[in-house]
Amino acid sequence: MKKFFKNLSSVLIAVAAWCVVSSIFWGWVINLVTDTVPAKKVVIFIEAEKVDDLSLSEALYPDLPDGIKMAKVYPFSYAMFDAQNLLTADVFIIKASKIEEYSASLAESADLPAGEFGYSDDSSLPRGVKVYDAASGKGYLTDYVEYGDEDCYLFIGASSPHLEDGAAEYAAKLLLDLQPNGGE
Repeated sequence: MKKFFKNLSSVLIAVAAWCVVSSIFWGWVINLVTDTVPAKKVVIFIEAEKVDDLSLSEALYPDLPDGIKMAKVYPFSYAMFDAQNLLTADVFIIKASKIEEYSASLAESADLPAGEFGYSDDSSLPRGVKVYDAASGKGYLTDYVEYGDEDCYLFIGASSPHLEDGAAEYAAKLLLDLQPNGGE
């Protein structure tokens, strides 16, 4: 009987390992088939409690600029699987406490409208647009993002492939236009 359970546990471990490897492989294949080159997409990373990335991508799609075929929205948790997309992201929405940590990856966002909440305060760091005010619980994109209990800011990525053609800035403005006036 002991030998039976030992064999059974070996089989279960092998099946579990196969499931994990198979899931990763098929996820990679599906991403390879459905993805496009960086020049034809905008990539948006959002640091929040919960992000409805598919709905937000769909909401952005109809208004993307010429030449851009898709918007990919990722929660920051996805970055551990695809660091390259994180390094060349077009738009970041990050918590106030992380601005200094990510400052090397953030471009100045001075050309973006301040909206209801204004810009980030620290002049020694990149200037971002405040998209969520934790004190009031109001913010942009609240139909798609649960921010949590900290102010959040929107920035353009410093290594975005769309700095020259303006698509990164355009995508950032689209995000702010989805729910103008703080989501009211």
